[in-house]
Amino acid sequence: MPDVSTPRRHRGALILGALGLLLCWIPWAGLAVSAVALGVAVWARRRGAKVGWAAALGVWGLVLGLLFTGVVVVYPPAQVTESDREKWDDFDRAFDDGAWPDDEGPGAGGAGENGGPGAGAEAGGGAAGE
Repeated sequence: MPDVSTPRRHRGALILGALGLLLCWIPWAGLAVSAVALGVAVWARRRGAKVGWAAALGVWGLVLGLLFTGVVVVYPPAQVTESDREKWDDFDRAFDDGAWPDDEGPGAGGAGENGGPGAGAEAGGGAAGE
């Protein structure tokens, strides 16, 4: 009687395909992992293993990896200038502890800018009875 067992699955190709799909948004990394996953899936298929999902994940990771890598190659990220770095440093300092004028945080009774929260009558916030 002939052997009618189901072909085995190749888990390595499936894991690589899933990893390639997860890494596809990282330029070159997802592309490389997905290409390896697709290669392993083809290799396993030639040896009689079932690779349906592994091949599908490898193809999707390869397509999306090509797309995201192409976007980064065509539109490279801008270089950070010294003025940009100073702006980000000022932004970070605005949220550090002790950066508020009254050192107690927002709305702690000090006069806020533009009559905002914590602004008293002297700061232009106005009281309800005026």
